[in-house]
Parts: sequence; structure tokens; C-alpha cells
Amino acid sequence: MKCYQKSLLLVFSCLWFAPFLYAQEEVDVNDMNKRELRRFATQQLKTEDSLKQAINKFERDIASKNAFIDQNRATIADLNAKLESAQSKTKELEQRLIGLEEKANNNALLLEESQKANSGLNKQITILKDSIALLVKTQASLKETIASNQNQTEGTTTETISVSSSTNDFLNQLYLGKVSLSNQDFALIPKGIIGERGLETGKDDGYYNSNTVGTFYNTSGLTVCFQGEIKKTIPNVQILKDYKKLIEANVTFTPADQFFSKNASVLPQISFLKGKLMSLKSSGSSTDFLFSLSESSSENINTNGQKGYYFNLTDDNEKEHKLNLFVWQGEVYLVFTTTQWSALGLPDLTTGSFKSRVVRQQGLDGYKSEVGYNSDDYYINSWLREGNRNKNYNYYTICDKDYIGFFTKITPFQKSAYVKPEFIFCKLQTLE
Repeated sequence: MKCYQKSLLLVFSCLWFAPFLYAQEEVDVNDMNKRELRRFATQQLKTEDSLKQAINKFERDIASKNAFIDQNRATIADLNAKLESAQSKTKELEQRLIGLEEKANNNALLLEESQKANSGLNKQITILKDSIALLVKTQASLKETIASNQNQTEGTTTETISVSSSTNDFLNQLYLGKVSLSNQDFALIPKGIIGERGLETGKDDGYYNSNTVGTFYNTSGLTVCFQGEIKKTIPNVQILKDYKKLIEANVTFTPADQFFSKNASVLPQISFLKGKLMSLKSSGSSTDFLFSLSESSSENINTNGQKGYYFNLTDDNEKEHKLNLFVWQGEVYLVFTTTQWSALGLPDLTTGSFKSRVVRQQGLDGYKSEVGYNSDDYYINSWLREGNRNKNYNYYTICDKDYIGFFTKITPFQKSAYVKPEFIFCKLQTLE
């Protein structure tokens, strides 16, 4: 600051003294007479007084400037202090802002998780409501059954089961005694199943004792998973990298009623001859049985108020197969257990997994190996390495026969789920 003041003083001095210095250079006192010298001296004295006044004024200006500078110095120092404080507060606010942004992001994630959880809870609540409604319905059905059994025990002869007679359904008419079996051909069509799942009620001495309340599924509410019999050549070994897609390609999902209406070839056929012989055709084979339509007495079987009709089949080994006629919601069904269904050689309806396989075979009758959907990928990679070196192998996608499985339909609240049948409810559709 002192150097700055000295510089200002030098500048102002030059500005104030420049005219006088310049004027003195133009005067030659040697050529003056006494009068001129006296006048010049007087003038110089006046000039000196003017210079003194100018210097005094200059000094006052310098003092004023110094005071202004001192005052501004304090202001600048104050402003610098405020600037540093403001910068410190700005950094603090920036840190707080970062913290708030992190909290906002965390809150957004928590909100998203909460919404997902709420969505899942809403789905569970809806499923529980449906389950409660089903249990209430089942309870009502059980109460009706209990009441029916009580009426039967008391010797009541009133018919508690009603069968719709407004349709031309053959089993309905047969049950009501309006038609008889003579020479007819029918397609056997699944119309409903009772799922194998149930409610475990307890265990005793280490063994599970469970009373299962089966759930009835109408085929209109089910989807059929179909895997058809195939042997398809795989032309390029490289696509074995996606071997699961090759297996999945042999799987179709179709609404059950639509599937059975369009795939008559997979449906069993029943032919009656004079009401005494029955032929059961399925998967290209035919089996003959002695046949009779029989009625169970309440002494031998609990018919729950129904007449207790059943189809009695006797095979060549003299083994009897009793297929009940069961009334459900005003309709009569021919009911198979899955054991009976399998024993009679009917198409498998209990498939819940992939049945197709990828097969590697050397020539026509040579070494053969195969992998399924859940095989180890390393094994598949070894196939690829060997296949690239050895061109004598053939590759196939193979399914040994037709497979059918039942799945529930997808809803907004529930994914599709496999349902394994315990009982299969069928109708007889007349063939032309």
C-alpha cells in the first residue's frame, strides 16, 4: 500500500509541476532588465505561493485518498470474511443436499419395494378370499352330504340328488332310465378333475393322517399342456446349445375344452355291443371287456343319496373294474381314479414336466445317449465337441408318446399351476 501511495504522489506531482517546469525552460533571465527581473521575481513568488497551495491541496487529497483506501481495506476484509463464510455455508449446504438426494433415492426404493409388497399382499388377499369362498362352498357341500347320509340312515326314500333332464346328454338320460345301452359308439371326453392336493389334519405316532378335501376343476377353467409323440431330426449340431428350446418346442398350452374338441385322435373311444360287451380303444390299441350296468346297494357302499350306478368291466384275466356314475351339480359323469385310468391303458393325464428328450445316436442302431430338460449343461457341451469331430452321429428330438397335463389358467392374481388329478370326470359323446 505504501508503494501505491508513493506512486500516486509522484503522478500528481508531475501533473502539478509540469506547467511550471515547462514555463521556466522558456525564460532567459540574462536578457532581462531590473524591471523585468523584479516583475519575474514577483511572478515567481506568486507561482511559489500557488505551488505551495497546490502542494497543500495535493497533500490533503492524498490524505483523503489514504483514508478512503483505509476505509475500503476494512470493507474488503469484511467482504472477504463474508465470502469465506458464504463458501463454507455453500459447502455445508451441498453436503446436506447430497444427503437429502441419497435419502430421496432410498425413499424411492423403499416406496417401490413397499408398492411391490402391497401388490403381493393384495394378490394374497384375493387368493385367500377365493380360498375362503371355496371352503365355504365345500363346507356347504359337506353339510348337504351329511344331511343326505342322515336321511338315508333314517330310511328316508326321498331322492336328494337331482339330475338335469333338459339336455340330451347320454349319461344323464341313462341315469334317469330314459335310454339303454345296446350298440353305440362314444368318445370318452374328460370334463373335470378333482385335484390330488388336500389339507393335512394331523399326524399320529409318526405317521401322517390327512383328510383331503379335493377341489373340483371344470375343464373350462383348465389349460392342457400337450407333448406329442415325435422323432424330429436336428440338422445342425450347433443348435444343441439351445437344447432346452428344442424340448420346449414340442409343448403347447391350449384351453382344455378347445383341446379335446380339436384332438379327437387322442381321446379314447368306447363301443358297446348289445349292452354286454365293451371295446375300449386308445392309442391305437383295443381292449375288450364283459360289461354290465350295475346298481350299488346302500349296504355295500356309501352312495351319499345317489342311486349308486356303476359300469362293471371284466377283462380277459377276469379282473373287475368298477367305474362309478357320479352326479355333480345336476350332471352325471363316468368317474375314473387315476389308478383305474392308467390300468385301462388310457392316455396319461398326469404329466407335469417335460417328457421330450434330445437324443444322439450313431447310425441307425449304434450307440445312443440322451438328455432331458434338466440335464447337466457340461454333458451337452461334451456332445458339441464330439459332434464337431465325428460326423457319424445323428441328433433327434424324441417324445415316445403323447402326454397330457392339466394346469390352472393364468389370472391377474395367480400364475398357472400344475394340477395332478386324483379323479377324472368324463362324459360320453355319441359318435356318428
